Amino acid sequence: MVRDRARTTRIRRWARTGLFVLAVAGAAFAALVWRPLTVLNGVTRARLWLTGVRDGTARSGPYRIHYLVAGSGRPVVLLHGLGGYALQWEGYIPTLAEGARVYAPDLLGFGSSDRPDVDYSIPLQTEVLRGLLDSQHIQQADLVGLSMGGWVAASFARLYPDRVRRLVLLDAAGLKFDPDTPEPFTPRDASDVPRLMRLVTPRRTSVPGILAPGFVREAQPIAPVVERHLRNKRQGKGTLDGKLSSVTMPVLLVWGALDQLTPLKYGQEFHRQIPQSQLVILENCGHIAVFDCQSHVLPEIRTFLSAAQPEQGGVRTVTVPW
Repeated sequence: MVRDRARTTRIRRWARTGLFVLAVAGAAFAALVWRPLTVLNGVTRARLWLTGVRDGTARSGPYRIHYLVAGSGRPVVLLHGLGGYALQWEGYIPTLAEGARVYAPDLLGFGSSDRPDVDYSIPLQTEVLRGLLDSQHIQQADLVGLSMGGWVAASFARLYPDRVRRLVLLDAAGLKFDPDTPEPFTPRDASDVPRLMRLVTPRRTSVPGILAPGFVREAQPIAPVVERHLRNKRQGKGTLDGKLSSVTMPVLLVWGALDQLTPLKYGQEFHRQIPQSQLVILENCGHIAVFDCQSHVLPEIRTFLSAAQPEQGGVRTVTVPW
């Protein structure tokens, strides 16, 4: 009798434990479906914290800017693209921080930074970057910018060349708008998600259908920011054509050969307008080569930033396997 009672107690305990585990798993799955970016970014943030990456905030004029920071030494600033945020540099911050003080800010309007009612033009973002560097007492930094972040980085380097030691532009925007070039957009419904993925990468990247509505839902708050940026772009506000003569520091250009948003011709034109720049073309990579082809991009950046005398001028093509 006592043995049967103990056995029954164990079974009930296991059942309760099993139900608890199922409840937790169900809640986690529901959270992933409803807010996939929030869940995935939480995991990313935890991984970065374990490697010593910390959060910070600063004032740039009237705006609160959030950033990630790690390491010590010469300052390196990583600037994300349109619709992006600092956490997307997860694969770069710990490695680059081995020999530098790495900052990855959420640009104004994105991530955890302020989202005020402003035009979100490149001139504004450039001045916000200046204010952020001033707040951290950074007189000179290496700038690494992707797409829109590359536009901001190049604009800053043009206006404040003495404050940029080296400049890295990754599939950067900023030259005259080509109306035939597709634009990124905020997905309106789940069917837009695969189309957007095909636009930014040729590498068969897909979002599980069950998660697509959640990605659409979480993208909506920045839709007005994206649209204001694109409106400025269509009007040519802040474009860099013919204005890059003051960019005399060493420059590395890294471009995906299959980029649809800022096609390779943009990289070649940047190279023409910045004669000392080095252009690296990545075969089989698209607009987000910095992430899809990270194993090839990261070594290029590290070598360029750490070299006593970086290579200047010339064009190299790197074959990246599918």
